[in-house]
Amino acid sequence: MVSVIIPAYNSSRTLGEALASVRAQTYPAHEIIVVDDCSRPEEAAAIDRVAAGATVIHLPKNRGPSVARNRGVARATGQWVAFLDSDDLWLPHKLQVQTDYLLANPDCRAVHCSLQSIWRDGSSGVVMKTPISFEDLVNFPCPVFPSAVVMHRESLLEAGLFDPTKRCCEDLDLFLRFTFEHPIHCVSEPLMVRRASWEGLSANVNNFWRESDRVYREYQHMFRDEDKPRETLIGLHTDFILRAFYQRDFPLLWKLGRRAVRHDVPLRRVLPRLVAGLFRNNRAKKNRA
Repeated sequence: MVSVIIPAYNSSRTLGEALASVRAQTYPAHEIIVVDDCSRPEEAAAIDRVAAGATVIHLPKNRGPSVARNRGVARATGQWVAFLDSDDLWLPHKLQVQTDYLLANPDCRAVHCSLQSIWRDGSSGVVMKTPISFEDLVNFPCPVFPSAVVMHRESLLEAGLFDPTKRCCEDLDLFLRFTFEHPIHCVSEPLMVRRASWEGLSANVNNFWRESDRVYREYQHMFRDEDKPRETLIGLHTDFILRAFYQRDFPLLWKLGRRAVRHDVPLRRVLPRLVAGLFRNNRAKKNRA
């Protein structure tokens, strides 16, 4: 039995499509739980209308996706839980393919899948995925999307659920804890559509950098190869300097510049990557023109 958990915040416009993709599954969900993270009153009312027939939980205070998903897991009665963000979609056979895989692999405690991604500029492409172990998560960005994964509920509870203090990169933090005990298996077939949104939490570059930097620093001592998380932090830092530069976010550039003088993110290691990134992006822009 698979319980589907959908966090929603002022997202009634896309929630209807997400719910329709769940209801169209060839393997029916055991239950659908929509957790409204204290949307505006008119949006909360619209969510009630759109989600008619599902269990809808209205939170009294906006606490972010971690709390919303955790509340859904607490309410769920299925042996397995599948998360779906309200701006993502599932292909009709997603749950069928993944539950077939789980039946064929009884030791599996989580399985994700490849996906079709629609980026903010309207372009799209298939992103192929592979099985994930703890050591694989040293790479940024996180290679597992919540909307792609089906997880064993009891194993998820044992891992500690999502960290309510994190409003961004909470999925990376959870998957690091989860894969420390259980690998995440993979179905190579693209079974979901991820739609990148300008309103998404990861679109806030300041928060995205702060939380991703925080997660990698918390876990860097747990990786076997100590050099890999250090390289990830340097690459992450370079990536966000470029993002801040293109968005003309000068306060964030100042913060990043101050961090670049620290021993673990040395400026001498960041600058060559930064120059290479600027050159590569400029060449790509000319090619598109």
